[in-house]
Amino acid sequence: MSEPYIGKRVEITGTSRDDLNGKKGQALAFDTDRGRYLVRVGGDSLFLKPSNLLPAKELGGMPTNVDEAKEMAQEYASELSAKLKMALPPGIEPRDLAFAVAGLALLWKTAGFVRAFAIAAVLATYFLGGGVDAYTAAGGGIAGAR
Repeated sequence: MSEPYIGKRVEITGTSRDDLNGKKGQALAFDTDRGRYLVRVGGDSLFLKPSNLLPAKELGGMPTNVDEAKEMAQEYASELSAKLKMALPPGIEPRDLAFAVAGLALLWKTAGFVRAFAIAAVLATYFLGGGVDAYTAAGGGIAGAR
């Protein structure tokens, strides 16, 4: 079977799930064993039958109306969110990253660049370097209170 949808935008149609019908996504791969496409919709990946997919209009160019502009903005935001989720360590959401960046910007503005960078480096080392787990394992925190 040829896989004409791989790498292209698709529209989901005719599924038993009404919440999926009409949504657009990106066909990433075709699973020959299942006979289904792997489709990324927002941050989720789904396996869908070829009969439930239609080619979708490619994003690009200028939108011709407000609804099209809104759709493009939502799809770009959902794609960015999905890419960020894949790049971030497990348990850290894109929202958390946005708050961290905003907090660092505020800290930079109030404390200066050198202090903000030093504090951010210490916090990043602590949280991403396993400091929380090590602290808890050593009996720190509420679990270690006597």
